[in-house]
Amino acid sequence: MMKADWFENNFEFSVIFTALAAVSLLFLIAFIIEAVMLFVRNRDRKVNNTREYGRDKMGNGYMQTDALTNQAEVGKSAVEVSLPAGIQIGISSKKGTRKYQQDSIVAMDSKTLNDLNSKKCIAVLCDGMGGMEGGELASAATAKTLYLDYCQMNPQNIPSFFVNEVKKLDDIVCNLRDSNNRVMDSGSTLVCAVIEDGLLYWVSVGDSRIYILRNNEMVQITTDHNYYSVLKNRVKQGLISQADAENDPRKEALISYIGIGKDSEIGFNEKAIRLENGDMILLCSDGLFKTLSEAEIASIAFNYRNNAEIAAEKLTEAAILKKRKGQDNTSVALILFNGKP
Repeated sequence: MMKADWFENNFEFSVIFTALAAVSLLFLIAFIIEAVMLFVRNRDRKVNNTREYGRDKMGNGYMQTDALTNQAEVGKSAVEVSLPAGIQIGISSKKGTRKYQQDSIVAMDSKTLNDLNSKKCIAVLCDGMGGMEGGELASAATAKTLYLDYCQMNPQNIPSFFVNEVKKLDDIVCNLRDSNNRVMDSGSTLVCAVIEDGLLYWVSVGDSRIYILRNNEMVQITTDHNYYSVLKNRVKQGLISQADAENDPRKEALISYIGIGKDSEIGFNEKAIRLENGDMILLCSDGLFKTLSEAEIASIAFNYRNNAEIAAEKLTEAAILKKRKGQDNTSVALILFNGKP
């Protein structure tokens, strides 16, 4: 009896031990798999890139800015193919050498564009100011609010909508509060492009820019709202020399931005711009045009004009590759227009 009891007890113990060991092994395998997947995700994620989301009744207006596979070296021509019909939007954002990412971009994704049959689109780009939290919140609030308001209101008069929206956005940013409920000293630049039935409308506050690229030429359609514009007027009036304007340490100081707390200087077009097939509309923060020349920007954009996402990524990539000391956040939204599908 004693031997039988011993055998039964040890048999039960062996079964329990084996079951526990099997369960432990399964947990270990699951942990290893999760750790490997997490490593792969973190390896593939571009730390400097961001994603912006805007949700509305039209669908998810989000554009992914994860790193794209390099298909050619910057500066080499892309393979020439027919431009796809409709509208493409590509966005890309990199932190540069700054500690914080204060740029925000919100734009319609390809599904939303397809649902709308490429009859309309919107892209918004903002560059925040005022420390990590303040600048980030100011740019995000400005970009997302404008995007959602446009989609929800479906305004019939776009220029009037822009003017009213800038006033609303200025009030929102002026009243942003930190975690201690204190009003933050923050602000944001703003550029926005809207296309409806082949007509371009735009608005600008601050020194972010919008360019139109057509027939191998690139033209800036916005005006930088900084002190340099005041200095240039003084040069025209003969009050100071061009050298004085160029060497003035205040020349890059903004004289208008979202959150200034008073009537901002606004740039916008009352008369819509009729687009042509193959036109590109480039929205960018100053991290791009202060690093790359307009010739370099145009060359990259035209080389990769068949794919807006790749072109956007190549532009920010080229700026970062310059390894400029004090490289600012660098962001672009590139719209490729090719008529109706």
